Formats: sequence, C-alpha cells, structure tokens
Amino acid sequence: MSQEVIDRLTHLVNQFDARVSAAPADSWGNAAPCEGWTAADVVGHVAANATGLIAGLTGTEPLQFDATDPAGSWGTVRDALLDTVRTADLSTTVPGPFGPQPAEQLIGRLMCNDVLVHTWDLARAVGGDETLDADAVAGAYSGLKPMDAMIRMPGVFGPKIDADEGDEGDDANAMEEEMGLAASADAEHEMVQMSVYRISRSWLIYSFMFAVAV
Repeated sequence: MSQEVIDRLTHLVNQFDARVSAAPADSWGNAAPCEGWTAADVVGHVAANATGLIAGLTGTEPLQFDATDPAGSWGTVRDALLDTVRTADLSTTVPGPFGPQPAEQLIGRLMCNDVLVHTWDLARAVGGDETLDADAVAGAYSGLKPMDAMIRMPGVFGPKIDADEGDEGDDANAMEEEMGLAASADAEHEMVQMSVYRISRSWLIYSFMFAVAV
C-alpha cells in the first residue's frame, strides 16, 4: 500500500507545484480563500506540513521556509519531501494532529487531502487553474463524509455551503460544501502547538486536513 500512497502524494504535490510555478511574481500577497491568509501563506503552510513530516521521518530539524521567496523555498521543500517519502520507512510512527500515527496513514488520510484542497486555494488566490483531479476529489470527499460531525468542531471546518445551482452532483462542489472552505487560523495555531510542526504560519485545513496551522 505504501507505493500507492507515495504515488498519490507525488501526483498531488506535482499538481500543487504547477500552481506555484505558474503564479505571477506579484501575486504572493493576494488574499487566499483561507481567512487572513495570502497566497504565500498557503504555500508556507503546505511547506510547513511537509517539513514536519520530513523531520519526523528523518529525525532532523524541519527545513525553514523563506516567505520572501515562496516559489524558490517551496521547490527545496518539494524535492526533500518527495525524496524522503520514496526512501523512508513509512511504517514509522510520526507526530500528527490527532496524536502519533504511522507516516503512511498520516500521508494517505491527511496530507494528500490537505495538498489537494490548498491547490484550489492557491489557484484561486493567484488567478491560476482551479481545476482539480476528479478522482482525487472524489476520494477526498468520500473520506470526509463519515467524519462530518467531527470536522464541524470550532476552528477546524466552517459550516457547509450550498453548491452552485445545477452543480449538486459535482464532487468538487460537494467537497467545498463539506469543508465549508473556511478555517480559523487561531484554532489551527492551537492545534499546531500540539503537533510536531513548527511553522510560521499555517494546516483541513483547513488543515493537515485538519490542521496544522499557525
């Protein structure tokens, strides 16, 4: 199963990376859908979760994200993340937002969904391609539905929102409804204090799917 998780994460990270690479240089200060965040904050958040995982798997200090160079700094984190998950023992227990858990589980259940959702956030913030992988969206949505009551906790996900008329059958719109596409930065900050991730700003998210933030 590890290879499936690795392949899924790699695909989603590459999709996020495409939005980072396409972002205009003057767009990093644009407001993001996550209240109080900028486009650069979204990238910093995804990078912070990645560096936290890397640190947990390698026993090293987390890489530092340079908010003054979001694209360049993200590139360094991206390469380190993908190299690490390809070579590390993903049965290793690492700290997570809900307590210690195997890295494979954290990646498959949380990190992949976080990267997916923040791909949309970043695209919306910088005027990029907001189209998400349909299979990834369907998988994330089906995984979220059974946890609806839990993720409605204050500071995790906002209330559901209605899909646009005529789009009720669209999984992307359904996932936006399920997640409310809104999160409390303050609550995420508190959750982060309980996890291994030391970040300057940030994770479902919003996240680590629920997440890890600052």
